[in-house]
Amino acid sequence: ILVIFATFVTRSGMWVSVHSWQDFTLEGMIIAVFLLVLLGSSIVLLVRRYFEENED
Repeated sequence: ILVIFATFVTRSGMWVSVHSWQDFTLEGMIIAVFLLVLLGSSIVLLVRRYFEENED
């Protein structure tokens, strides 16, 4: 799934290249922040669920 996402992002012009950080635009920053928020919230939810299941 991540390969498909990376291909879409690179081919659509959102990012020039995965390795090209010098052309990091506002759109790229928005996508990066979105992905970080998504990752952070997923980790928080997984940790909360883990501790809720192990309370017994």
